[in-house]
Amino acid sequence: MNIFNIALIVIILIVTIVAIVIYLRPDPLAGDLEEEEVDRFDPVYLTNEVKDEFNRFVKLNIADLDLNKVQSDKIENDKKHLNRALRTCYLGDATSKAYVQQFIKQVLVKTFGISEENIDNTIKFGSVDLSIRDKFDIILYIYKEKFGIGGLKKFLDVMGYLEPYGEGSMVYYKVTTEDINLAFNRHALLIDALSFEDKLNILTERIFADYLGLGVVDEIRDMDIDGVNCGTSGLPYRENRNYDDYYSEDTGENPMSSYNAVWVTCSGKLIWFAFLGFEQENSFERVCKRIYKYDNPGTLSADRGHIVNDMADGSRIVVVRPPEAESWGFFCRKLNVGSKMSFEDLMPYENADKLKELIRWIVLGSANIIITGEQGCGKSTFMMSIIQFIRPSYAIRIQEMAFELNLRTIYPERNIMSLRQTDTVSGQEGLNIQKKMDGSCNLLGEVADQETTRWAIQICQTGSNMLMATHHANSTPDLLKAFADYSNDRSKLELAAASLNFDIHLNRDAQGRRFVERITAICPHIAEPYSTDVEEAQKQYYFRQTDRQVFDTIDLLKWNDGGFEFTGCMDDRNRNKILKSLTIEEREEFNDFCSRVRKEVGA
Repeated sequence: MNIFNIALIVIILIVTIVAIVIYLRPDPLAGDLEEEEVDRFDPVYLTNEVKDEFNRFVKLNIADLDLNKVQSDKIENDKKHLNRALRTCYLGDATSKAYVQQFIKQVLVKTFGISEENIDNTIKFGSVDLSIRDKFDIILYIYKEKFGIGGLKKFLDVMGYLEPYGEGSMVYYKVTTEDINLAFNRHALLIDALSFEDKLNILTERIFADYLGLGVVDEIRDMDIDGVNCGTSGLPYRENRNYDDYYSEDTGENPMSSYNAVWVTCSGKLIWFAFLGFEQENSFERVCKRIYKYDNPGTLSADRGHIVNDMADGSRIVVVRPPEAESWGFFCRKLNVGSKMSFEDLMPYENADKLKELIRWIVLGSANIIITGEQGCGKSTFMMSIIQFIRPSYAIRIQEMAFELNLRTIYPERNIMSLRQTDTVSGQEGLNIQKKMDGSCNLLGEVADQETTRWAIQICQTGSNMLMATHHANSTPDLLKAFADYSNDRSKLELAAASLNFDIHLNRDAQGRRFVERITAICPHIAEPYSTDVEEAQKQYYFRQTDRQVFDTIDLLKWNDGGFEFTGCMDDRNRNKILKSLTIEEREEFNDFCSRVRKEVGA
């Protein structure tokens, strides 16, 4: 053996030993902690160290280690799982997030020696010197442990933060630094009772949020809320902005930057979390650049200044950036995926039984229904709820622009298939496929443009039992005009009116209450046969061509001062449509219902 070979063997042995030592290295925080103790326990420092540890592990060359097959296979399997989880853990994939967080905990304990004795050196649990973010994270963790994803809503309710500031039309909602300090003091006993495991979980959540997650809103986004948006208030970032021009003599501070703006929509109320922010522009940009990336929608750039996408849990994401937008910003809309909300939860109002009974009949009767209302009034959530009234023997087929409804999560026992438009398959092609899938009921997630209105008309005209969809129309005439391609063409209006049966209109008041404002029956004018008299027939023809009114509407039920009341009787056309889809027993029950309504409205 020559000197070169010996030297090569020695080098390989040294590399192998070093790799094993790195992988199995002892606690770097053990021993004498004097001058560097604060820095080494600081969450920012630990976050960077965890990041380095993750990078080292995923790049580890197992072949360089002197391990048996069982050990090698385990490490290889761990690497695969971790790599997979790292790609989706911040995109609404709860399983991946939990896996990564568990990995972080192991690194903190086994590699960095975080223990019951020293964990208070990381986040100063119970200390008056805690940052406002620390205090909020601890409080949110406590509520999350007790109430699950409903923890944030419960906290806001318990502390009275869902009560408005201001009066009359100037009502608004805000949670301040003072509010969080007060809440922290009120929960002192619960905070003092936190176990080591609790504290380790909180520290893990912090490191995950700042390294891989969505920063200060990471845990907020996972809560049962309506949505969260950031970057929508404060001064937009400008590279050349002279902040001295905005100096406040009253406060002695420059005003808030847009990247410190956090807004949460909860229980229908838009709440400014004035105590919380990303603090640095680059931290906020990092979140904006990754939150939209589920299922590879392309790249946000100066030339492509916005992206609309969904997340793994069905949440809708919109991200904008300069120069298209004045600042970076993102908007996350939650859809209560996996939660079957009862009518009582959605409509906890007086006489809600009247609303429920009417809804049950028009859905069970396979009517063509459009749920209308402004953005944020709860149309999608309401539609997901009333699916329960569709006859279980019916197959449900859904055409969406993006997978938002996730009805199979809510109704796993139902026959449901959802299709969506892709870069290679148009929505029309998807609809054509849907027609061949033995569907009884067809749903459109949202009718938002002329193309989807034509889809809706097609569904109604091609033998489907029923259509259900959402639309932003403010009135039934506006709805029908939209379905007529915003044309005054009489034939298009007639087709729209003949296709649809009911408009269920939702609204939201200044206090954030969401409710069904009205249920309106659509009644197309059905032309009588022309007279046998030629002159009279000519008059009838002229009148029909010049008369622009091609339909009537009847408000069957209305919201009135916090409750519901019947206001009209169903027309023959829509009543007969329902009757055709009912069993003999159901027809008798439905006729009894119609009789009760007629008596109540005095018809």
